[in-house]
Amino acid sequence: MDRLFNILLKDITEEEVKHVIVGLNWTLVETNLGAGLAYTPAKDLAGCYPIPDSGKLCNRSLTDLAKLVWSKNPLERCIGMAGINSFYNNTNKRISSSNGLEIVSSWAGEITCVGRFPSKFLQNKEVRVIEREPLAGEFDETQSRKLLKSSYYSVITSSTFVNGTAAKLISWGKHGKIMILGPGTPLCGGLFNEGINYLSGFVIRKKREARIVVSEGGAVKDLKEVGKMVVLESN
Repeated sequence: MDRLFNILLKDITEEEVKHVIVGLNWTLVETNLGAGLAYTPAKDLAGCYPIPDSGKLCNRSLTDLAKLVWSKNPLERCIGMAGINSFYNNTNKRISSSNGLEIVSSWAGEITCVGRFPSKFLQNKEVRVIEREPLAGEFDETQSRKLLKSSYYSVITSSTFVNGTAAKLISWGKHGKIMILGPGTPLCGGLFNEGINYLSGFVIRKKREARIVVSEGGAVKDLKEVGKMVVLESN
């Protein structure tokens, strides 16, 4: 993950951190530039423990807060990623609304998804789903290397930036097309140099409303009212 985090951190500027909210499903960091999201890890995930500086995180600059991605504590990494996304996923970027899964629906052939993405766009597609706790017909994480290496099309959940698996998953799928998908996807063009073809993320337009949704345990469907899904595509 070192290389990915270095790419994400190198352009972060000194910004005032206004809000840090760790919700049940999503974590939000807001600065004067915008607000970013990251998926909140489960409390029973190995290494999760209370945030040592809780109550004082807004005293940090964004450059300092973003460096929490180096932490061994998944909760702190989550805050760091949300901070990074507050920088890259802001309304100053002129990106039209787009659903990444709609692009995936145009792909012909077998698709490997790291993460479960229930969607009408994946109906009638050849999809192999990898999950920590797989349902019937899905695959567990031990099959990731084999499935990604044998698939030309891969969709990888943005939560892998928080759990620290993104780099190896990308390396296994970079012979083909890769999309990073989810509200926690950083819209950073520098990631295209690592073999990623699409960054399908989320831009918050209503920051106050987003804070309420996150603090009240809102899910992806609830976020749709406070922002828009967007896709960056490599040249």
